[in-house]
Amino acid sequence: MQYREGNTIIIESQDRVSGSIHNALFHLPINTFEQRPRETIEIELLSFTIKYDKYNIVSTKNATCSYSEDAVLYELTIPDGNYSVNEIATVIQKLINTVATNYSWAVTYVSTLNKYLFTPTLGDGLDAKVLKFDFTQNILTTNSIWGFDQSEITITGPTYSTNMVQIGNDQGIYIHTDVNNRCVRTDGHKSSVFCIIPFIAQMYGLIYWETNRENLYTLKLNSPISSINIKFLNRNNQALEFQSEWTMIFKVKYVEEENETHFKNSVLRLLSMNLIK
Repeated sequence: MQYREGNTIIIESQDRVSGSIHNALFHLPINTFEQRPRETIEIELLSFTIKYDKYNIVSTKNATCSYSEDAVLYELTIPDGNYSVNEIATVIQKLINTVATNYSWAVTYVSTLNKYLFTPTLGDGLDAKVLKFDFTQNILTTNSIWGFDQSEITITGPTYSTNMVQIGNDQGIYIHTDVNNRCVRTDGHKSSVFCIIPFIAQMYGLIYWETNRENLYTLKLNSPISSINIKFLNRNNQALEFQSEWTMIFKVKYVEEENETHFKNSVLRLLSMNLIK
Protein backbone atom coordinates (compact mmCIF):
# COMPACT_ATOMS: atom_id res chain seq x y z
CA MET A 1 0.00 0.00 0.00
CA GLN A 2 1.14 3.50 -0.79
CA TYR A 3 0.12 6.52 1.30
CA ARG A 4 -0.24 10.08 0.09
CA GLU A 5 -0.76 13.11 2.32
CA GLY A 6 -3.85 15.24 1.74
CA ASN A 7 -5.34 18.40 3.15
CA THR A 8 -5.78 19.40 6.77
CA ILE A 9 -9.39 19.89 7.85
CA ILE A 10 -10.28 22.29 10.66
CA ILE A 11 -13.81 21.99 12.03
CA GLU A 12 -14.99 24.53 14.59
CA SER A 13 -18.29 24.24 16.41
CA GLN A 14 -19.36 27.80 15.51
CA ASP A 15 -19.25 26.85 11.81
CA ARG A 16 -22.04 24.30 12.17
CA VAL A 17 -24.81 24.35 9.56
CA SER A 18 -27.44 23.02 11.94
CA GLY A 19 -27.81 21.41 15.34
CA SER A 20 -26.23 22.29 18.67
CA ILE A 21 -22.66 22.58 19.92
CA HIS A 22 -22.69 18.95 21.05
CA ASN A 23 -24.57 17.49 18.04
CA ALA A 24 -24.08 19.36 14.78
CA LEU A 25 -23.87 19.08 11.00
CA PHE A 26 -20.90 20.57 9.14
CA HIS A 27 -20.32 21.14 5.43
CA LEU A 28 -16.82 20.42 4.17
CA PRO A 29 -15.09 22.70 1.63
CA ILE A 30 -15.43 21.61 -2.01
CA ASN A 31 -11.68 21.09 -2.43
CA THR A 32 -11.27 19.04 0.76
CA PHE A 33 -10.61 15.79 -1.12
CA GLU A 34 -8.37 15.14 -4.13
CA GLN A 35 -8.89 11.43 -4.61
CA ARG A 36 -7.20 9.57 -7.46
CA PRO A 37 -8.23 6.27 -9.09
CA ARG A 38 -7.58 3.16 -6.93
CA GLU A 39 -7.27 5.31 -3.80
CA THR A 40 -9.32 5.12 -0.62
CA ILE A 41 -9.57 7.99 1.85
CA GLU A 42 -8.52 8.00 5.49
CA ILE A 43 -9.31 10.85 7.87
CA GLU A 44 -7.39 10.97 11.15
CA LEU A 45 -8.09 13.22 14.12
CA LEU A 46 -4.94 15.16 15.05
CA SER A 47 -6.21 17.23 17.97
CA PHE A 48 -9.29 18.32 19.88
CA THR A 49 -9.60 21.53 21.93
CA ILE A 50 -12.49 22.57 24.17
CA LYS A 51 -13.13 24.69 27.22
CA TYR A 52 -15.15 22.01 28.99
CA ASP A 53 -17.88 23.35 31.27
CA LYS A 54 -19.43 20.24 32.80
CA TYR A 55 -18.89 19.65 36.53
CA ASN A 56 -18.39 16.12 37.82
CA ILE A 57 -20.47 17.00 40.89
CA VAL A 58 -23.93 18.49 40.36
CA SER A 59 -26.00 18.99 43.50
CA THR A 60 -29.32 18.26 41.81
CA LYS A 61 -28.11 14.97 40.33
CA ASN A 62 -25.44 13.14 42.26
CA ALA A 63 -24.31 14.96 45.39
CA THR A 64 -27.04 14.72 48.02
CA CYS A 65 -27.71 12.27 50.83
CA SER A 66 -29.23 12.36 54.33
CA TYR A 67 -27.31 11.64 57.53
CA SER A 68 -29.04 10.77 60.77
CA GLU A 69 -28.24 10.18 64.42
CA ASP A 70 -31.16 8.43 66.16
CA ALA A 71 -33.51 9.33 63.27
CA VAL A 72 -32.67 13.05 63.37
CA LEU A 73 -32.09 13.80 59.69
CA TYR A 74 -29.55 16.21 58.24
CA GLU A 75 -29.27 16.77 54.50
CA LEU A 76 -25.73 16.74 53.13
CA THR A 77 -25.02 18.23 49.72
CA ILE A 78 -21.63 18.47 48.04
CA PRO A 79 -21.44 21.88 46.30
CA ASP A 80 -21.31 21.92 42.51
CA GLY A 81 -17.80 21.70 41.13
CA ASN A 82 -15.00 19.47 39.94
CA TYR A 83 -13.33 17.29 42.54
CA SER A 84 -10.73 14.59 42.89
CA VAL A 85 -11.59 11.56 45.03
CA ASN A 86 -9.52 12.91 47.92
CA GLU A 87 -11.19 16.30 47.71
CA ILE A 88 -14.63 14.66 47.84
CA ALA A 89 -13.59 12.69 50.95
CA THR A 90 -12.52 15.94 52.62
CA VAL A 91 -15.79 17.68 51.72
CA ILE A 92 -17.96 14.77 52.91
CA GLN A 93 -16.05 14.62 56.19
CA LYS A 94 -16.57 18.34 56.77
CA LEU A 95 -20.29 18.12 55.91
CA ILE A 96 -20.90 15.28 58.35
CA ASN A 97 -18.89 16.85 61.19
CA THR A 98 -20.79 20.13 60.74
CA VAL A 99 -24.06 18.46 61.78
CA ALA A 100 -22.92 15.45 63.86
CA THR A 101 -23.59 15.80 67.59
CA ASN A 102 -22.15 12.81 69.44
CA TYR A 103 -19.59 11.69 66.86
CA SER A 104 -16.59 12.94 64.97
CA TRP A 105 -16.03 11.47 61.56
CA ALA A 106 -13.03 10.64 59.41
CA VAL A 107 -13.62 9.98 55.71
CA THR A 108 -10.62 8.77 53.74
CA TYR A 109 -10.08 7.50 50.21
CA VAL A 110 -8.37 4.09 50.04
CA SER A 111 -6.65 4.02 46.66
CA THR A 112 -5.89 0.28 46.72
CA LEU A 113 -9.63 -0.47 46.87
CA ASN A 114 -10.90 2.66 45.11
CA LYS A 115 -13.35 3.06 47.97
CA TYR A 116 -14.04 5.43 50.85
CA LEU A 117 -13.58 4.45 54.49
CA PHE A 118 -16.11 6.06 56.86
CA THR A 119 -14.95 6.01 60.49
CA PRO A 120 -17.17 7.45 63.29
CA THR A 121 -15.67 8.08 66.73
CA LEU A 122 -17.98 8.50 69.73
CA GLY A 123 -17.20 11.51 71.87
CA ASP A 124 -16.08 10.98 75.48
CA GLY A 125 -18.99 10.49 77.85
CA LEU A 126 -21.58 10.66 75.06
CA ASP A 127 -24.28 8.10 74.33
CA ALA A 128 -24.06 5.89 71.26
CA LYS A 129 -26.63 6.57 68.58
CA VAL A 130 -27.93 4.80 65.49
CA LEU A 131 -26.04 6.24 62.52
CA LYS A 132 -27.47 6.05 59.01
CA PHE A 133 -26.92 7.38 55.51
CA ASP A 134 -29.99 7.65 53.30
CA PHE A 135 -29.50 7.92 49.51
CA THR A 136 -33.15 7.58 48.50
CA GLN A 137 -33.23 10.97 46.75
CA ASN A 138 -30.53 10.14 44.23
CA ILE A 139 -29.79 6.44 44.56
CA LEU A 140 -29.20 5.94 40.82
CA THR A 141 -26.46 8.54 40.62
CA THR A 142 -25.02 8.90 44.13
CA ASN A 143 -23.71 5.32 44.26
CA SER A 144 -20.73 6.21 42.06
CA ILE A 145 -19.92 9.37 44.05
CA TRP A 146 -20.51 8.32 47.68
CA GLY A 147 -19.76 4.67 47.00
CA PHE A 148 -22.96 3.01 48.23
CA ASP A 149 -25.59 1.23 46.15
CA GLN A 150 -28.15 0.77 48.95
CA SER A 151 -30.92 3.28 49.54
CA GLU A 152 -30.01 3.25 53.25
CA ILE A 153 -27.02 2.03 55.23
CA THR A 154 -26.46 1.78 58.99
CA ILE A 155 -22.98 2.53 60.28
CA THR A 156 -21.81 0.69 63.42
CA GLY A 157 -18.08 1.23 63.07
CA PRO A 158 -15.43 1.77 60.39
CA THR A 159 -17.24 1.06 57.11
CA TYR A 160 -15.99 0.84 53.55
CA SER A 161 -18.23 2.00 50.72
CA THR A 162 -19.77 -0.94 48.91
CA ASN A 163 -18.96 0.30 45.40
CA MET A 164 -15.79 1.53 43.76
CA VAL A 165 -15.86 5.30 43.42
CA GLN A 166 -16.31 6.82 39.95
CA ILE A 167 -16.25 10.59 39.73
CA GLY A 168 -15.18 11.12 36.13
CA ASN A 169 -16.93 13.63 33.95
CA ASP A 170 -19.12 11.09 32.12
CA GLN A 171 -16.13 8.69 31.92
CA GLY A 172 -14.70 10.50 28.95
CA ILE A 173 -15.95 12.21 25.79
CA TYR A 174 -17.07 9.83 23.02
CA ILE A 175 -17.02 11.55 19.63
CA HIS A 176 -19.43 9.98 17.11
CA THR A 177 -19.99 10.58 13.40
CA ASP A 178 -22.89 9.79 11.10
CA VAL A 179 -20.64 7.65 8.88
CA ASN A 180 -21.52 4.45 10.73
CA ASN A 181 -19.04 1.58 10.97
CA ARG A 182 -16.42 3.48 8.98
CA CYS A 183 -14.42 4.51 12.06
CA VAL A 184 -11.57 2.07 12.55
CA ARG A 185 -9.35 1.84 15.62
CA THR A 186 -5.69 0.87 15.61
CA ASP A 187 -6.73 -2.70 16.48
CA GLY A 188 -9.07 -2.89 13.45
CA HIS A 189 -12.35 -2.64 15.40
CA LYS A 190 -15.10 -0.77 13.52
CA SER A 191 -17.51 1.58 15.24
CA SER A 192 -19.46 4.81 14.93
CA VAL A 193 -17.14 6.21 17.60
CA PHE A 194 -14.58 8.39 15.88
CA CYS A 195 -12.50 9.02 18.98
CA ILE A 196 -12.57 8.75 22.78
CA ILE A 197 -11.15 11.58 24.86
CA PRO A 198 -10.14 9.53 27.91
CA PHE A 199 -11.44 9.92 31.44
CA ILE A 200 -9.89 12.78 33.39
CA ALA A 201 -10.91 13.03 37.05
CA GLN A 202 -11.05 16.82 37.12
CA MET A 203 -11.97 17.40 33.50
CA TYR A 204 -12.91 21.05 33.50
CA GLY A 205 -11.59 24.17 31.85
CA LEU A 206 -9.40 24.24 28.74
CA ILE A 207 -8.68 20.75 27.43
CA TYR A 208 -6.21 20.10 24.62
CA TRP A 209 -5.92 16.50 23.42
CA GLU A 210 -3.62 15.09 20.75
CA THR A 211 -3.85 11.70 19.09
CA ASN A 212 -1.08 9.11 19.07
CA ARG A 213 -0.56 5.65 17.62
CA GLU A 214 -2.06 3.96 20.68
CA ASN A 215 -5.37 5.82 20.59
CA LEU A 216 -5.62 6.47 16.86
CA TYR A 217 -9.06 6.39 15.26
CA THR A 218 -9.43 6.63 11.50
CA LEU A 219 -12.46 7.33 9.35
CA LYS A 220 -12.14 5.26 6.17
CA LEU A 221 -14.04 6.23 3.01
CA ASN A 222 -14.30 4.83 -0.49
CA SER A 223 -15.35 8.19 -1.89
CA PRO A 224 -15.42 11.83 -0.74
CA ILE A 225 -18.13 13.19 1.54
CA SER A 226 -19.53 16.71 1.45
CA SER A 227 -20.73 16.91 5.05
CA ILE A 228 -20.36 15.22 8.40
CA ASN A 229 -22.38 15.15 11.60
CA ILE A 230 -20.42 15.16 14.85
CA LYS A 231 -21.96 14.48 18.23
CA PHE A 232 -20.61 14.00 21.74
CA LEU A 233 -21.85 11.23 24.05
CA ASN A 234 -20.67 9.62 27.25
CA ARG A 235 -19.84 5.95 27.70
CA ASN A 236 -23.54 5.10 28.14
CA ASN A 237 -24.52 6.81 24.85
CA GLN A 238 -26.06 9.75 26.70
CA ALA A 239 -25.70 13.23 25.24
CA LEU A 240 -23.07 15.52 26.72
CA GLU A 241 -24.92 18.80 26.78
CA PHE A 242 -22.02 21.17 27.32
CA GLN A 243 -22.14 24.74 26.00
CA SER A 244 -18.48 25.39 25.15
CA GLU A 245 -17.17 25.95 21.65
CA TRP A 246 -14.62 23.43 20.38
CA THR A 247 -12.12 22.86 17.55
CA MET A 248 -11.09 19.63 15.85
CA ILE A 249 -8.17 19.28 13.41
CA PHE A 250 -8.09 16.35 10.97
CA LYS A 251 -5.58 15.07 8.44
CA VAL A 252 -6.62 13.52 5.12
CA LYS A 253 -4.56 10.65 3.72
CA TYR A 254 -4.97 8.61 0.57
CA VAL A 255 -4.20 4.91 0.36
CA GLU A 256 -3.49 3.24 -2.97
CA GLU A 257 -4.13 -0.48 -2.96
CA GLU A 258 -1.91 -2.58 -5.22
CA ASN A 259 -3.96 -4.42 -7.82
CA GLU A 260 -3.83 -8.19 -8.12
CA THR A 261 -1.68 -8.26 -11.25
CA HIS A 262 0.90 -5.95 -9.78
CA PHE A 263 0.98 -8.06 -6.63
CA LYS A 264 1.50 -11.32 -8.57
CA ASN A 265 4.26 -9.78 -10.67
CA SER A 266 6.01 -8.57 -7.53
CA VAL A 267 5.84 -12.05 -6.01
CA LEU A 268 7.15 -13.71 -9.20
CA ARG A 269 9.97 -11.22 -9.43
CA LEU A 270 11.04 -11.92 -5.85
CA LEU A 271 10.84 -15.68 -6.44
CA SER A 272 12.97 -15.49 -9.58
CA MET A 273 15.57 -13.41 -7.77
CA ASN A 274 15.83 -16.06 -5.08
CA LEU A 275 16.11 -18.87 -7.68
CA ILE A 276 18.96 -17.06 -9.45
CA LYS A 277 20.84 -16.82 -6.16
